[in-house]
Parts: sequence; structure tokens; C-alpha cells
Amino acid sequence: MGASDSIQRGRSTFLEELSEASHILDKSTSHSLVIIDELGRGTSTHDGVAIAHATLHYLLKEKRSLTLFVTHYPKIADIQIEFPISVGAYHVSYLTAESDSSDGGDVTYLYKLKVGISERSFGFKVAELAQVPPTCVSRAALMAAKLEAVVSSRLRDRSVGRVVEFGGDCIVKRSKPPGGGGIEDLEELSTVLEEVFSNLKPALGDSR
Repeated sequence: MGASDSIQRGRSTFLEELSEASHILDKSTSHSLVIIDELGRGTSTHDGVAIAHATLHYLLKEKRSLTLFVTHYPKIADIQIEFPISVGAYHVSYLTAESDSSDGGDVTYLYKLKVGISERSFGFKVAELAQVPPTCVSRAALMAAKLEAVVSSRLRDRSVGRVVEFGGDCIVKRSKPPGGGGIEDLEELSTVLEEVFSNLKPALGDSR
């Protein structure tokens, strides 16, 4: 979806993607086979997940179409809770050879469907296949691991009134002020993400 754009006419790839989704939602019926691939990738993660989830929900509840919905958003699989009989989650199986490297070792794709969502993502392996410079891939993998650690620690420490901040090349814990939470947590997470992406710029050769 959205494989092309029409910038001269003011239509971005994301607008083209949503226009195609709109056409599908309008024309599909209970007798349709609907195949949607990576809806929502052209915008922010939160918006993308929300749009993808709402589209799938509409197809299931309003159109009742037979649907193959391909996505990299694991959260969308939660829709099985509302439609336990009619929805199933699957992923393409793989084998991994673990190593001490930051990219997690070698991976072999088996091209077989397996029940459930994938427990891992292999974007860095694709980057290697695309011949992105090894130093860039290694730094990106390191930054991803730090971000995952920050998020995991934040969730783990909520119950004991502590938050985790990303400080340079280390993870720093500090006490959470009484009554904190809500918008403050979102602002802190935003700060964390800004820090991560600012550190990614040198790795990607962006001096701005």
C-alpha cells in the first residue's frame, strides 16, 4: 500500500496509502478477500497503530470480510481479545544462532507460518543485507538495546515509585516525585526519545 506518491499533486505516500485503505473499506463486502500490508507506516507510531487497529476492527465488525492483515505493530494482535473466534495471529518462523554481538547473532528465515506473534524483530539483519555500514548498524543496535532497557525499567519501576532516565551512555535512576504520573510520564518518555534520536544522528551521518 502507498508504494508511490504524487508529490506534484500534493499527495504523499501516506495520503495515497490511506486513500487505498478508504477505497477498500468502501468497496469490500462479506464476500471479499481483503489483503492489507503495513497500513500506518507513513506516520508516527501511535497514529499508525491507531489507524491500523481501527481499519482492521472496521473490516471485522462492519464488513465481515475475510482479511489478511500484515503488520509490524504487535499491539494490533490484541484485537483477538474482542474477536477470539474469528481472528488468529501468525508470524513467519525463524531460527537464530545467539552470539555475544549487539545484533543478536545470525538468523535464518524458514518461510513457514507459525501461530502467535514474533517475539523479535530483525531490522538490523535487513540493514546488513542492504550493506549499511557495519559501524552504523552496530551503533543502531546498541541504541535500540538501551531504549528497550529504558522502557522495560520504567515499567518495572512504576510499582516502586521510581522512573528511569536515559543519560548519555548510561541509564540513570532517580526518585519519582509524589503524585507523579500521567502527562509527566509522557513528557519524560518524550525526552528519552529525543535523546535517543539525537544520538542516532551522528551514526546516520546527519550533522544537523
